[in-house]
Amino acid sequence: MSRIWNKTVEGGYELIVEHNLIGHMRIVSNSLGVKAILQVESDTFTITRTGFWKNSIEISNNQNQIIAKVYAEKWYANTSILEYKNKKYKLVLRNNPLAEYVILENNQELLSYALNSENGKTGIKIVASNPNGDYLLDFLLWYLFVPIITESLGNDFTFLLLLSAQ
Repeated sequence: MSRIWNKTVEGGYELIVEHNLIGHMRIVSNSLGVKAILQVESDTFTITRTGFWKNSIEISNNQNQIIAKVYAEKWYANTSILEYKNKKYKLVLRNNPLAEYVILENNQELLSYALNSENGKTGIKIVASNPNGDYLLDFLLWYLFVPIITESLGNDFTFLLLLSAQ
C-alpha cells in the first residue's frame, strides 16, 4: 500500500494512501516550540512538544484530551516509549547509515520512515506492516521526520522513493 506525502504550502503536508487523501498536517514554529495541527479524515489533532527540554510529545484530540504520549525511555537513549490506545510501543531513532524512525510492537516493526539512497538519489522509504487504517502514527513519524528531510534534501524536497511493503 503506497503512502505519499505532498508538500502543499510552507509547513503544510498531505498524506495520500492508495490515491486517497487521508489528511493534512500544518507544522507551526514559534518561540515556544514546534507544534502540528492535523486534520485526519474528519478528526482534528494537535501534536506538541512538552517538558522542560521539549523532548516529550503529546497528541491531543479536538477536545484537548491527550490520546498519545511519547517520552524518553532513558534520558540518554535514542529510544522512546509511545503510549497510544492503551498500548506501549517503542519509538526508535536509528542512524546507520541513514536516519530512520521506527515504531516497534514487541520488537516487530509496525511502521518506519527512513532516508534512502538509490542510484545516487536520496529519497524516503516508508515501510508499514499495519494495514489497519489508523494513520495517526504516520502523522507522528512525519512530524519527527520533516527536520531530517529538510536538512538532507533541502526545503523544496520532492519525494522520490515512497514505498510501503507487506
